[in-house]
Amino acid sequence: MSDANMAAAHSRLEQVRARIARACERRGPGPKVTVVAVIKRQPAERIRAVVSAGIRDLGENYAQELRAHQDALAGMDHGLRWHFIGALQSNKVKHVVGCHLIHSVDRPTLLPALQRRAESRQLVQDVLVQVNVGREPQKAGVLPEHLPALLAAFATAPNLRCRGLMA
Repeated sequence: MSDANMAAAHSRLEQVRARIARACERRGPGPKVTVVAVIKRQPAERIRAVVSAGIRDLGENYAQELRAHQDALAGMDHGLRWHFIGALQSNKVKHVVGCHLIHSVDRPTLLPALQRRAESRQLVQDVLVQVNVGREPQKAGVLPEHLPALLAAFATAPNLRCRGLMA
């Protein structure tokens, strides 16, 4: 990993954290802010630089890339927490269950596959329900009027835990 990559990652992370600190001061008391570095299409060297700079939460858009990145950083476990932030398809569930947080559950039909996989791995999978509050047809997410039914469906999935909404 080059010194230039390391220096750039440290500098950029310091800038981001300073902006977050200023925003939190303006906001006042509230929940802790977690920086999730999106690593979509980034080479392993650049991701290692970001982790070395202090990032522990990494977000990936593509299920198969998530596994590839996890494998590439396997020897560099610094308490990394992996987030799946992309559109989720039932056939990709096997790649994302086990992540710290799945950000993109947007329909009840995903729950059985997620439940089966989480149960087989003997874990409780934390997820966020993605809501399309803007009703934008090109965006994913459950429409607000369908949200209660989706949330109710979690009652039949004991190995899934809805931690909140992503909108």
